[in-house]
This record gives sequence, C-alpha cells and structure tokens, in this order.
Amino acid sequence: MKNRNAFISNTINSNLPILSIHNLIHREAVFKQIDNALSKNSCVAISAFAGTGKTTLAKDYGRKQIEEAKKIVRFINTDSAYKINEAYRQLAKELGIYTIGEKEEDITRLIHENIAKLNSNTLFIFDNVEIYKDIEPYLNSMMSILKDKVQVIITTKNNKLSDDITNIELKPFNIKTAITYLENSLGNRFNDQDINDLIEELGNKDEVLPYSLYKAVAYLKENKLLKVKDYLNFLRNNKDKQPETILLLEILEKSPVAWQMLQYSAYLDPDFISIDIFKKLFLLDEEKLQELIKKLEALSLMKLIYQDGQAGLQLHGLVQFAVKRYVDRHQEHAIDKKEVFVRLIEVLDNLFPSVTNEPSKDWENAKLIYPHVIKILNIHKLSKASLYKKVGYYNDHILYKFKESLEYHEEALKKYRVLYSGNHPYIVISLKNIGIAYQKLGQFSKALEYLEEALKIRQALYQADHPDIANSLNNVGLVYKDLDNISKGLEYFKKALEMKQKLYQIDHPTIITSLNNVNTVYDKLNHISKELRYKEEAFRMIKILYKGNHHYIILSFIDIGTVYRKLGDISKAKELHKQAYLMYVQTLGLKHSHTKNLESYIKIISPEFIKNNETREFILQRRDFEEVTLEVKQKIQKKVLNKIYTNAAKGKWSTGKFFIRFLGNWGVKGYLCDKYLAKQLRDLSSTKNIETAKMLYFEAVCLGAINHPNKDFICAVEFTKAYPELTQKL
Repeated sequence: MKNRNAFISNTINSNLPILSIHNLIHREAVFKQIDNALSKNSCVAISAFAGTGKTTLAKDYGRKQIEEAKKIVRFINTDSAYKINEAYRQLAKELGIYTIGEKEEDITRLIHENIAKLNSNTLFIFDNVEIYKDIEPYLNSMMSILKDKVQVIITTKNNKLSDDITNIELKPFNIKTAITYLENSLGNRFNDQDINDLIEELGNKDEVLPYSLYKAVAYLKENKLLKVKDYLNFLRNNKDKQPETILLLEILEKSPVAWQMLQYSAYLDPDFISIDIFKKLFLLDEEKLQELIKKLEALSLMKLIYQDGQAGLQLHGLVQFAVKRYVDRHQEHAIDKKEVFVRLIEVLDNLFPSVTNEPSKDWENAKLIYPHVIKILNIHKLSKASLYKKVGYYNDHILYKFKESLEYHEEALKKYRVLYSGNHPYIVISLKNIGIAYQKLGQFSKALEYLEEALKIRQALYQADHPDIANSLNNVGLVYKDLDNISKGLEYFKKALEMKQKLYQIDHPTIITSLNNVNTVYDKLNHISKELRYKEEAFRMIKILYKGNHHYIILSFIDIGTVYRKLGDISKAKELHKQAYLMYVQTLGLKHSHTKNLESYIKIISPEFIKNNETREFILQRRDFEEVTLEVKQKIQKKVLNKIYTNAAKGKWSTGKFFIRFLGNWGVKGYLCDKYLAKQLRDLSSTKNIETAKMLYFEAVCLGAINHPNKDFICAVEFTKAYPELTQKL
C-alpha cells in the first residue's frame, strides 16, 4: 500500500510560467528599481493598469533571478483567496507535507519552516493581487520565519495596496521602447511614418500599452501581405478602435467554431480552462480541437498551457472583456447569452465530480473545474441544484470552509424543493448536508433540526431497514452526543449499529463507524471495559479491510492503547503507542503534527523509547528504503542499533577498540556476521534483508560521527573498506 504522504522533501523547484512573448523587451531600468527596493525591504509592489505588462515584467525578472542569482522562484496567481490556498497546497505536496484536515495557518507555517532549511534563497511572485488581506497572512508568516532568505514581488492594479510596501508604478512603453518592439517584431514591414502612425493610433504621442502592440503585431503577422496603412485604416474605421476587436473579426470570419470557443471562455476563469470543457461543449476530438487552438494562438487570443499534466487554454482578462463588449454590440454575430450559460452549466455539472472525504482522482479533477463553477454561480443564479450541492461537498471535504458549504447546500435545498414536491431522496440529502454543516459550525440545535427532519423523511420513504436510515440514525446520534445528551446519543448509535449488522452481515466500513461511535459514548460514560470491547471489534474489522500503514490502523493502535492505559495496563499501552508512532514516522514524516503530538505523549509514558530513537529517526529520513526496511530495523533496533549509536559517542574512535568491543571482526563474527543477523531477523532473514541490516548499522555509526564531529571517523572508513558494495548504495 502506498503511503498517504511522502517524507518531507529537502527541495522544491521553481514554477515560473514560460514567457511566450516574441521579441520580449527587457525593462532593465525597472529591474534596477526592483533591485534597489528589495535591497532595502523584502517586499515590493508593481502597480499598473491592465495591459501594461506587469505580469510579463515579474516573470522576466523572476527568470533573471533563477539564472543569475540561482534563486527558487515561486509564481502564485492571487486574484482570489482560493487560488492562493491551492498554490500553497501544491507547495505542501512538493515538500511532502500532509494537508488533509490541517488548518491553513499550520500548513503555511510548515511550508515556510521547510523552505527556511533550503540552501537557496526564494523569490515569491504574488501576481494580480486584488485584495491585500488575501495575501497578508502569508506575507506575515514568511517574513517572520524566512526573514532575509525570502523576497516578494506583488503585481497589482492598485497603486495604494499597502502603506507598508514600496510601490513601483509601471508605465506603458514609451515611444522609443514601442519603436524597438515593432522593429524587432516586424522588421522591414514598417517605414518611420507607419511606426509613428500606428503608435499614435494605439496610444498617444508619449506612450502606448504593450498589450495593444502585441495584438496589432499578432494580426499583422497572421496577415503577412497586409500593408500597415491598410491595417491602420481598418482600425480607424472600426467603431471600437481596439486592436483586439480586429482580431475577433478575423477569427469570426476564418473560424466560427473558434469564435464560439471565445464566447464560452469569456465567462470562465481565464487562467486555465481545461481542454475537456471544450471537448464536451463542441463534441470535438483532439485533432479538430488542436486546429482551432492553433488559429487562436496565432492571433494571440489564447495560448495552450499545462497544469499538473493536464492541457488547458489561457486568455488575458482584456480579451475576455473585448469578447463580452463585442457580443453586447453585435448580437447578430453571437450565441444567445442564455444559451451560453445553460450549456456551460450542463457541461460543468457533467465534469465536476461529487467529492468525498477520501482522497481520490476526483479531487484532482474537481480542482480543475471548481474555479469555473464558482465564476458561473456568481454570474448566473439559476444554475442546477446538483452543481450547488457539489460545490458544497468541495468546501466540506477539500477546503474545510463550512460557512460557505452551508450557503451552497441551502441553495441546493431551495432548488430541489422547487423541482420535487413531497418526500424525495434529493431533498433528504440536502437536509442532511445542511445539518452536518451546522454541526461543523458548532450550531448543534440547528443541526439536530435538519438531521431529524432528514431521518423522518427516510423512514417514510423506505419503511424497513435501509442503509440511508442507518446513516441518519448515526447522524442524529452524533449531534445528541455533541449536545452532551449521552444516553440519547447511545440510543441512536445502537439502533444504527443493529440495523447495519442486519443489512451487511459481513465486515464493512460502515459497521466500523457505528462501533466507534458506540465506544466514544462508553468513553464519555467511563465504561472502560465496554469501550475496549467495541474498539477491539472495530480494530478486528479494520485489520481485515485495510492493509499496511493505513491511517485507520494507526488510529486504532492509539485509541486502544489509551484504553489500556486507563485500565492500568501500561506495558500494553506503551506497546500499541510505539507501533503507532513508528507507522506515523514512516507515513507522515518526523515533522508532521500527528507524529509530534504522539511523540510528546510517549515521552510521558515511555521516555526511554524516544530518548533511544535518534538512530531510527536518522534512518527513516532516507527515501530510498522500501517498507520492509522498517520491519528489519525494528527487529534489530533494541539490541544492536541503539547500542552502537550510544557507544559510538563514548568510544575511542581512533583506536579501533570500538569495533573489537562492540562489532567484533568486520563481517566475520560479532554483530555483523550473517548468522547473528539471521537470528535477530528470524522470519525476515533473507539475503537482501541481512544486507539492509548491515547498511543500517553503518548509518548508526555515521550518526554517532555526525553528532560528535571532534572524534575521528575511522570506524566509517573501515566499514567503507570492508563493504565497498554497500557503501556505494548509501
């Protein structure tokens, strides 16, 4: 079974998007301003109107920092709090930090603590910030933890984003820069008069937006025989007098389907529109879709990008604005807006999965669609009930935003009640979802009201034992427990358990849930023997249903160990908690809060275990060992590894007495001979595992040397000579 979380990594990579602008103008003067600002403070803001090129500038500066200063550059789109949160969760994933169910502030702190340990300095680019409060907690955390190891560039339209941050106001291209760009892009197609006329038409006598120049150049490149004078006349005669409008007319004429793609895209999140959305919208295969994308890319209207291995399209916000404006003015050339929304809602509902609290591929698929769903729901309130319900689940299980999930589930209920009269399963589901959201928010009386209504409807619908009734009984029992009405909670839990046992008659996850609910009540009532009985029955099923280091098995070790401690069986409690700790170390790593919390607890009941665990921790940080290594290590840890480690610190490293006394002759007798190792490993005594044990020994010796650098490293040198093939593997 794969671990749910990787070991914490000691590196991250830059994620700077590729600059796809041809003949890019490097704004060296602005670079110097940024350098000067960052030499005094760790953070600088670059403000400008849309189309001035602030994002391009930030990416170009970031590229220079990667190449010349060898910095790690992390680029984060920050036009919504959701996108910032997602970017940090991606960082956590790369660093191997467990995030499921963790608070945002804890995830952020852990990320910054791990970045602080990296050899390289880091530059964060927060692009397109609209609300300063969205990034403020991240800035405060990184400045307090990373200090002089981090620098931050913020791009924004707001030139007064924060009084505490130096602001550089980015200007459009001046005439000299605009001329350079046009000459580099189109060469001999211009004469001096053409250049001056075009710049004046697109801007004024002093400056011009880079965005307008890019669009003009894209059109002229696509129409290679078109004279600049003819383009200027076309532009002047057009009512909008905007270069992107000329591009829209071009795409409308050459490819009606590509024009339709733009119309739908105008109402989606522009940063990444999955190719799957267009496949569903137009029922096209990839080959035909690729032809349309080429036309859109050639005119600089959209570009193909990749995110987590998925292909998608990206477009500038100004292109979206231009499309909407053109549609409003020329409805004869456009799809009816209502039809656009209806079709988008249908496709998004089809692509957006209902997520659960168990991580799966659905989580990744939902992440790609969620920003578009939110944008549509904010524009079009007549969306499908199922879409509101799915967004509610996303906030429940992935974002842990229960206030928001409540709003979406309430909206879903309103719509279902319009669609269905009387008792209906969809209405019950919405009542249940609302009740659970209220429960998560701590409003238990309100939760009980909705969950009891859901139970009554289910009892009316099914009138016999049914899984949905059992689940409703369980939900009501949980709220009574939260309200401290323990006896009432126990009553509902036992009814749910009995019904599930009749329904399934085999080991089943939902029976485990009910067993655990019953034992939590007996815990509160201090009926320890009954609590243990139900916990052990649940654990028996868990071991059958789940394998390896599954988190349910780990939690069972902890829970049952706690019960044994309450019963006074300390040795049994120690044994179970130690097993849980070792599994946490392997699955979550040493730095995770779950591992640390359990370690603190074990320090109280078994301090010698943690004290002698340094070797284990050192070894488990290696990422190339297979899972069986942990079992090998556990077999030899107590008798050998801890002894080697503790005596290595005391021994006379330069005399060789260490080896004679503790290891005997290398590879012949003593602790490193195959016969002794086979005896210690018992059922694990394969050739491969014996070799692994020798490697673990060497690491214990090295740990002693690392922790005591003033002593000679002769032991490690001797091992290297004796076992060259093993040390190569290390």
